[in-house]
Amino acid sequence: EAAFAAENVSAALEQERREFEEIFHKNDWWAGTILDMYFSRCHAVTGDIGASLALWWRVRAEVVGSLDVEGAMAALHAVLPDGATSAVVTMRPKGKVPSSGG
Repeated sequence: EAAFAAENVSAALEQERREFEEIFHKNDWWAGTILDMYFSRCHAVTGDIGASLALWWRVRAEVVGSLDVEGAMAALHAVLPDGATSAVVTMRPKGKVPSSGG
């Protein structure tokens, strides 16, 4: 059985679109993104934060616009060791873990 179906990719792209639409309108996202761009290799080459952000925007749109089942499988295989037949993914919360004490 394939690790990804067209429905999986479609659902992931829809989730990405919704999340991006939401964060796009928040100042803290813009502040973090511009700060990340400022310290990026791209900015070190261009010296222009606008050009760096424009490149990021074009590449993001290209990646999101071209993702399909084959691309998702290729990305998965790129991070799995050779011969691996499955992966276990563990999600952790960001930030501090609440203490169990009362």
